[in-house]
Amino acid sequence: MHGYQNFINLKNGFLFQAPWTKLAYSTIATSIDEIIQLFKFNRKKVLILDADNTLWGGIVGEDGVDNIDIDENYPGKIFRYFQQQLKFLQNNGLLLAIVSKNNFDDVRDVFKNKNMPLKWDDFSIKKINWNPKSCNIQEVVDELNIGLDSAIFLDDSSFEISEVESVLDIDTIQISTNNPVDNLKIFDHLVSVKTLNITKEDKEKARQYQAQEKRKKDKKNFQSIGDYLSGIGMVVNMSINDKNKARRITQLVNKTNQFNLTTRRYSESEIIGFMESHNVFGFELVDKFGDFGLVAVVIIANNDIDSFLVSCRALGRGLEYKILFLIDKYMKSDLKASYTKTKKNFQVSNFYDKFSSSIDYDGDKTYYHLNKDSIKNVDYIKERE
Repeated sequence: MHGYQNFINLKNGFLFQAPWTKLAYSTIATSIDEIIQLFKFNRKKVLILDADNTLWGGIVGEDGVDNIDIDENYPGKIFRYFQQQLKFLQNNGLLLAIVSKNNFDDVRDVFKNKNMPLKWDDFSIKKINWNPKSCNIQEVVDELNIGLDSAIFLDDSSFEISEVESVLDIDTIQISTNNPVDNLKIFDHLVSVKTLNITKEDKEKARQYQAQEKRKKDKKNFQSIGDYLSGIGMVVNMSINDKNKARRITQLVNKTNQFNLTTRRYSESEIIGFMESHNVFGFELVDKFGDFGLVAVVIIANNDIDSFLVSCRALGRGLEYKILFLIDKYMKSDLKASYTKTKKNFQVSNFYDKFSSSIDYDGDKTYYHLNKDSIKNVDYIKERE
């Protein structure tokens, strides 16, 4: 790999009968150590992978199937090579699983892309939903009938990595979003997924496990998830009619699909118009891992929630309930709201149900009268003072 000239020093060979360079000794020692590790430890059986910004660049639910990075251009070619390395490991007996907070159909549709080295059926188990990833990972190992010590979890999100580590005793690797080429180095150090000898049985493991997939189990007790959320120091900042944030608000309004109750799209000038005549709320979130920036928008006109949307980056934390509490407190009077069904927002179809005094249905639209007494605070998310 390093080249003959970098490994051989002919002068040292004649002088000391040791014709190797320092690089050669270091490389040989590393290889010997890897072989020892292969004998010393049991091989990992499954790699559990996030999807967005891990298997491909971008967020499929917001960027769309046709706009993610997985092609022959930069950085798409990096993700292609990353998948090719995973495919090699899968062909040699390592199982692959997906654990992703996403719409199931969106992720499945990505695998129709001909640029994808990995195919849908290369993954023995797919857990694509909005449950805590720790719960989904536990289901993966349970269905494969293996222990957590036989699995590795890869994800680009420090939040998700920490959530999993707070609940499960599992090896994790955080994928780099800023410099995806660094992710290729992972394969140089993943000794625990390599093997000295590939048997016929190794190559058949994926199909064996695919045939043995079990039904989804009941949801886990989320008490530990609540404890985790309470401990990461989330703070939300609410701004009202801040024209300096109109561009970012417009971007979110036109990009967010999954947690978007009405999916109405507006131009920047229209957003500014709402600010001048009604109320446009922007919500920024920080926690101990960093600053998410502006991740949620609510537009209210005449006590009617015109738009309510949250970026998928901020889901799974209870932020949407905190936002509802804050806008309800600010507006004083009872609010009206609506939900418009789309192909991508079905997971929020019943969001308003438990807060409503009355519900009316009209085709793909549902109308609500919200009851202030039913809207409660989320105490573990603090408000910026």
